[in-house]
Amino acid sequence: LTTQALIQVLNANTTTIVNPSNNLANAGTLTASGGGTISVTPGTFTNSGTVSAVGGTVSIAPIGADSHSASFMGAEADSVEAPC
Repeated sequence: LTTQALIQVLNANTTTIVNPSNNLANAGTLTASGGGTISVTPGTFTNSGTVSAVGGTVSIAPIGADSHSASFMGAEADSVEAPC
């Protein structure tokens, strides 16, 4: 799955789950604010877009064999990396 659009959560106690059956390539924007949460659980995740969590949470937890997870709260990142 390739996203080239905006996936946005603005409200507290609201969670949007993005769970593609395989891989997710973000070329758009994932943004959570106002206490909202985006939870992403792809096989693998690549990012050439923007991940933003200002007053919200974006959690990325790939389930592939060699994958690592990342979580952002109150931060903005144009690139996403998780340490090995």
